[in-house]
Amino acid sequence: MKRFFKVLILIGCFVLAFTGCHTSTPNTDKKINNQIAATTYLDQQISCNGHSLYDYSLTNGNDCIDKIYKFESDPYNFIDDQNYLEENYTVKYEYSFLDGNKSNNIKVQKYSRDRNDEQPRYCMQFFFMKDIDKKENLAVYKSFEIGTNGSVWDNEYFGYSYDDNDRLINVMYDDLGHENYFYYDEDGFLSCRTFGDDVAYYSYEKDEAGNILSVKKSDDYDVLGRYDYEYDSDNHIISEKSYTFKNNAEERLSETKTFSYNEDGNISIISTEAYDSDTESYKVTRKSYYYDDNNNISQIITEKNEKAEYMLFVYSENPNEYVETYG
Repeated sequence: MKRFFKVLILIGCFVLAFTGCHTSTPNTDKKINNQIAATTYLDQQISCNGHSLYDYSLTNGNDCIDKIYKFESDPYNFIDDQNYLEENYTVKYEYSFLDGNKSNNIKVQKYSRDRNDEQPRYCMQFFFMKDIDKKENLAVYKSFEIGTNGSVWDNEYFGYSYDDNDRLINVMYDDLGHENYFYYDEDGFLSCRTFGDDVAYYSYEKDEAGNILSVKKSDDYDVLGRYDYEYDSDNHIISEKSYTFKNNAEERLSETKTFSYNEDGNISIISTEAYDSDTESYKVTRKSYYYDDNNNISQIITEKNEKAEYMLFVYSENPNEYVETYG
């Protein structure tokens, strides 16, 4: 990871990896990374922050997210060349904040191209609108497709509501008013989720520390799935195994995720083995995460099917600004 220290010297706007590069004891003053976390299936069901583009905005320190680049080849040798980055990315996300305040609503513009010799096309627009009274709660997510002629088309809409304990209780999406409802037991754990006439119930086993060891999902008649967890001595999730069921009997292990952590407690590697019904075998995806001195993500390398994708994160202390327009 020494490569990232070169980045820090050459270009100050990139955040850089510290994991494995420190030989001293961990800095206990650092805040844990907020942009990526290992969560149980129950947590995933009640999270409205499942949008990774929103999660990436949850930065530490004074920095706010500015741009994210994706590349199909390792950009390391050109990481200090802004022209190279702009000319060779496959996807770019540009962030701006309402009135230039990083605590306000977020607008993300997506640009993409299939080949390096093509001009990038502005193709998507995303809005993450925060609750007026509690900025930490996401209230509305909207996305739009951008046509080649600049026309704007509605794509997705989600509205989120919370109870007095800040628990998600309702998700409304699309113009037809379809809704999900969430219900909790006396201990505050999700017990039921409804969608129209469909319902899912959740039961679980916990260890003495209160960690969830197993989550079972069922409907009115059948068991639908099970999720088992293992933890390390710091109560970090290190393994999630997902099982599919058929006729109330376990059918197969459908997916295994393993999590590794660096000395600051941030995720360093997520390895996923997922069952492929076409080949009747398991395929592996490996994601490696690197961080800067504020524990913000600087790079993600995804390896799958003998190919790699590289994501570089650019931060700034001065948020890009957008202004609300009406009419």
